[in-house]
Amino acid sequence: MIGVWGGVAMCMAVVALLGWNLLRPAERFMLRIEGGRVTLVRGHVNEAFITDAHRICQLWGITEGTIRGIGIGQRVRIEVDGGIPAEHTRAFQNAWDHPL
Repeated sequence: MIGVWGGVAMCMAVVALLGWNLLRPAERFMLRIEGGRVTLVRGHVNEAFITDAHRICQLWGITEGTIRGIGIGQRVRIEVDGGIPAEHTRAFQNAWDHPL
């Protein structure tokens, strides 16, 4: 038997989890870079951005990593990790904001 306080704690945990899922920014897309090749893993993104991301990877010698588009209202913020140096985030954000 979990008792009254156990039930309260479980309810608070459920509310916190639901709140987190409702308030966190939504991932719009995820690209994976493996062996210098850029592929769409989930979400939707135009082919021009994938091409630009591939060019950036070639330019900076990036062979592994992940690029995520995080939706904040109407805007998309680019996040990189997994082998992509943080200083290259701006290049990917610029490619997203101003496609060639």
